[in-house]
Amino acid sequence: MNVSGLPWRPAVISLQRIDSYGRPGRLLPVATTRPAARAESGVWYGFAIAADLDTIGVGESVGVHVSFLDEEGARQAFESGTPIPFGDGVILRGTLVLTPQEETTFVSADRNPD
Repeated sequence: MNVSGLPWRPAVISLQRIDSYGRPGRLLPVATTRPAARAESGVWYGFAIAADLDTIGVGESVGVHVSFLDEEGARQAFESGTPIPFGDGVILRGTLVLTPQEETTFVSADRNPD
């Protein structure tokens, strides 16, 4: 995915220890997972993740940067500091919290923020 010029927002992602089927959770591969966050209205907003690691472990809370596919809609739907449920639509589930810091625009195709 080319992320050049996209707005990235700092966030914390926490993966739940139990997946959607009640089984032990799985690792989140940062480069290939296409999660979506659920707004209170019931609308799901897809996002990409940029991090300095390849995977996020079960039960971990990790600081990352996220970029929503519908950035304008996500800005209206999500407030900084509010826990937001997210998942991959199949098994993976967790919580996303946008942190109240300035967004960054990356100018390279590298998914990892510097």
